[in-house]
Amino acid sequence: MAFDLETTGLNASRDRILEIGAVRFSLTDEAEAHFSVLVDPCGPIPEEVIAVHGITPEMVKGAPVFADVASDFLAFVGDALLLAHNASFDLAFVACELRRAHLPVPDLRGFDSCRLARPLIPESPNYKLQTLIQHFGFDAGGQAHRSLPDARACAHVFRQCIARLPQGITTPVADLVQAYPQAQAGFDQVQQAAPAMSRLAEQIRVAIHERQDLKIQYMNARSQHLERQVTPIFLGGVGGYTYLEAFCHLRQEQRQFRLNRISALALAV
Repeated sequence: MAFDLETTGLNASRDRILEIGAVRFSLTDEAEAHFSVLVDPCGPIPEEVIAVHGITPEMVKGAPVFADVASDFLAFVGDALLLAHNASFDLAFVACELRRAHLPVPDLRGFDSCRLARPLIPESPNYKLQTLIQHFGFDAGGQAHRSLPDARACAHVFRQCIARLPQGITTPVADLVQAYPQAQAGFDQVQQAAPAMSRLAEQIRVAIHERQDLKIQYMNARSQHLERQVTPIFLGGVGGYTYLEAFCHLRQEQRQFRLNRISALALAV
């Protein structure tokens, strides 16, 4: 199953999903089932992001929030192998949104079509999704940088990669994993939390589980030492750092706090 997301930005811990597109497909024929939905990000959409995918605030006004579409999306996914282009990006966003919705992250695995294409399609000038489908003359049936057409494009690139293997479409998944381990993708590869030895991380995990508010001592980017009362939501890793995503009672909004800038915390009374 191939899927693609459009989002409000590039940071899974901070930004939100705007659109989900997915296709279930077979290697033996062109038949497919598809899933497509716009999602209310519950926040602004930057103009520079709108310029890429064209999804405006008016288009998502009245759309369901992720928590309301998560069960339908996961039901569509089922136990299929996941496939995405630059899969770590999409998997990180889904994992973060599931944790915000207090839903479990599924134990599913799959492949990154970009990493699979590099050794198998060496003649391509680059490995951007649009470059690859232009290389193969494939019409994805819609606008580039929209989720459903991009999911179809991802599926087509995967088909082309498999067709170049010695066993073609009869290649066992285990053989594909063994031959191209760098192309594996899965939620277990998304950096999701702080190291287990972190005392702060363990205290936060307990507070999330027990639904307890916290008071944190925090140093912001200006080196100011602040105290905040927060409702913790989840711990998520991005770019080598671990972040606490929480509802800030002072700002009355959801914010991110880098874990290595939290000097102390205690239960809020």
